[in-house]
Amino acid sequence: MYVEKNEKLADELYKLDINDEIPEELYEAVAKILAFVYGLNN
Repeated sequence: MYVEKNEKLADELYKLDINDEIPEELYEAVAKILAFVYGLNN
């Protein structure tokens, strides 16, 4: 299992509620995570 440690990103995402929008400054990091997860499913 691949685990990436990024405390700053984790802290920022932890502050969000479930239906909150992702802040623009986190778009790139979240996009990389989603691309990685998508790649696992294909």
